[in-house]
Formats: sequence, C-alpha cells, structure tokens
Amino acid sequence: MTVNGDMTVEPDETFFVNVSNVTGAILVDGQGVGTIQNDDSAPLPNLSINDVSQSETNSDTTTFTFTVTSSLPAPVGGITFNIATADGTAQDDTPPAEDNDYVARSLNAQTITAGNTTYTFNVIVNGDMLVEANESVCRST
Repeated sequence: MTVNGDMTVEPDETFFVNVSNVTGAILVDGQGVGTIQNDDSAPLPNLSINDVSQSETNSDTTTFTFTVTSSLPAPVGGITFNIATADGTAQDDTPPAEDNDYVARSLNAQTITAGNTTYTFNVIVNGDMLVEANESVCRST
C-alpha cells in the first residue's frame, strides 16, 4: 500500500484492510488496521514585542500600549508567557526614592489565545514638568 506524505500536522490516521469471501478456511480475524503515524511537527512561533515612543504630558498620565506579536497563530491551548516592566533610564517608584516616571507592572501566565497573534500590555507613564532626556523602560518576558 502506498501512503501519500504531506506536511500537515494532524493526528495519526487509520484505515482498515478487510478479508472476505473466504473458502477453505475459518476466518478468525478478518480485519487489519493500518495506522499512518504523523511525522510532522508544528513549527514554534516567534514572539516579539514592539517599541513605543511618545511624549509624556506635563502633569497627567499617558498610556503606552505594547503589543506582543506571534509570528504564527497561537495553537490550541494558546501561547503563555510572563511580562513585566524594568527600569531603563526611566524609573518606577520602587524603591520610593526613585523618580516615579512610570507605574511598574508585572503579570504572569498571560496568553495569546488559540488562533490569535497578538496580546497588548499597557504601561502608565507619569507626566512631569522636569526638563530631562528621553527615558526608556526596558521590557522583559
């Protein structure tokens, strides 16, 4: 029997071979099962997060929206990851002696759901009247 190969990730597949119309013997087991085992694997997607650059306000807050993007739609069960801010030249207020440029965030087990490719994460930036160089918040996953 010839099996046609493919590159589709799928469960193992079965087919049956039946023996019938027997003369001169007693048929004890008249059906054989052929199992085509999947030999393909799903490629793992690549994750990346965008950079955001915008002006802060003089007194209010500004929301910076970061997007985590998967190179492929998330598989069944989704893609799970942790995401957190970390001080770059901008500082949160931990310890309290730091600048309080932004509100630190840390989330565990965040998910890009099955079939989707993005997840968004907001960071609140605190405005001030200080004349300062551009500041950065590092991102870690």
